Amino acid sequence: MDCIIPTHDRPIRLACTLSSLLSQQLNTRKLYIVDNSVNNVCQALPVQKMLNALRFMHWEIKIICSKAKSITEVKLEALHQGNSPYLVLLDNDVVFTRADTIKCLEFILEEYEVSAVSPVAYDVDGDRAVLTPYISAYDRYAPDVNGVLEGTVALGACIALTRSEVEEVLNFWKWTLPYMEDQVLIHFLKTRGGYAFLRNHTILHCGYRETPSYYFNDDEVINHLEDLVKQDVRYLKLLELRRELKDGADFPRKVIKKISKHDIL
Repeated sequence: MDCIIPTHDRPIRLACTLSSLLSQQLNTRKLYIVDNSVNNVCQALPVQKMLNALRFMHWEIKIICSKAKSITEVKLEALHQGNSPYLVLLDNDVVFTRADTIKCLEFILEEYEVSAVSPVAYDVDGDRAVLTPYISAYDRYAPDVNGVLEGTVALGACIALTRSEVEEVLNFWKWTLPYMEDQVLIHFLKTRGGYAFLRNHTILHCGYRETPSYYFNDDEVINHLEDLVKQDVRYLKLLELRRELKDGADFPRKVIKKISKHDIL
């Protein structure tokens, strides 16, 4: 599993995320940081200390200095990093609450018919509820014995992905707006291979009150999708969802467990 973090400044937040990775129980420990910061965020002392701690714990670390102009572009560049069959894309401001979360995400990708899986996520800062409005979506379906259920909202803060599936859908990344890129990615991954939540695992978004770098404009999103539909009709379902102000993952596709030799026996 390749761990990939796109980042733009915010050294304290990034240091928190890196410290959270220290306890993750992984056999292969590879970290790629794709940085398009104004100032080299990896030179900040808190980040340096956490990188040294990860190296002490036998993590392989590669830092990529990016010239990307937007978070959409830097995430696209990040998705090309590494070569493991699975990758986990992390925001630079998340904290894990369990040491086995990434390992369990990898298990879901191996054992279920899904292209992507996310743990549920909550905001630490109640004044800036980015993810908490979607709490009701977490419980729309009952989880199975492994805590797995159908994902109904794109939780971009932490997404574990099958690399081969990602490569098949990146041609849909014709996105020029500075937001909603996670919904575009998850929509086509769910359409192609399914998307799951891991209900008994939680991550925390450790953002704090600040002036947003953009204003989410629903009309702008719809106009952009209408232009894309003219090029490729496969954007139509996503357009219809956004016209109803629904998330890109808010359409039914059951999560199915793969049939293994053990199941047959």
